[in-house]
Amino acid sequence: MPMFGRRLFLLLLLGALLAIAGGCRRQLRAPVNVDPAVLEIREQYAAMNPDDPFLDAIAEQKLRKGMSPTQVYLAWGRPVHRFKGEGQQKWIYEFSEDPNTQPKTITHLFFEKEKLVRWKVNRGYVYFLDPESAGDSADDLRDLPGLGSSKQP
Repeated sequence: MPMFGRRLFLLLLLGALLAIAGGCRRQLRAPVNVDPAVLEIREQYAAMNPDDPFLDAIAEQKLRKGMSPTQVYLAWGRPVHRFKGEGQQKWIYEFSEDPNTQPKTITHLFFEKEKLVRWKVNRGYVYFLDPESAGDSADDLRDLPGLGSSKQP
């Protein structure tokens, strides 16, 4: 193989590896700030759980695989929608710098056995054609363990 061909091949291979590595993110940061009421609950949780391995990620508003729904709530706040099934959950977040602009950044979080296993981020809209398929209300998060008796924002 000529020298130019080898270099081109190596550059293409390096580019492919970088693209794959970029798609396998180990953490995800919230694009906007969390509600101040959640920050108070976060402080209480940190005081009650000083050995939590995800406290640094929660403080930086980052998600990592393996986090519980409680830890995700503390890092990102209330989701727009929650879907709960047997051993699985899906949470949906919508983010926008300006609430009047569309499309928004939509983030789908997938939990299995109370652990965050993956996510999907895209720009777009969330539609629910059937009102019955809209999932659980994200207004009541009292089922999240470890938040104590704090009133949910």
